Amino acid sequence: MSLPTLTPAAARQQLEQGALLIDIRAADEHARERIAQARHLPLEQLLAGTAGALPPGQSVIFHCRSGQRTRLQAAALAACAPGAAYVLEGDWMAGSRPDCPSCATYRSRWNCKDRSRSPPAP
Repeated sequence: MSLPTLTPAAARQQLEQGALLIDIRAADEHARERIAQARHLPLEQLLAGTAGALPPGQSVIFHCRSGQRTRLQAAALAACAPGAAYVLEGDWMAGSRPDCPSCATYRSRWNCKDRSRSPPAP
């Protein structure tokens, strides 16, 4: 099973409508860089059922660093979601590396402040 993906702009619209952004990365990864609005629920805790309940009927957008973990665990993540579930597309951290060839694209999509990420303005 796969989950639908959302671009950063589409994710921002979902967040404005009340969706939750869930960071499934490990604690050390989340501590280094994160999207400001994301709630940290590590994949291991979600899969073990120890992450705490998400609000019933709540739409969620899962993200990791590159999207690979979320794609590989799509079925399990969908089962954890209390409502509609999505995956944030792409490597959202690409814009934080000046040597990355896709930085120009991501810098226009994410607002970098103090090593955290925020969805782009409309």
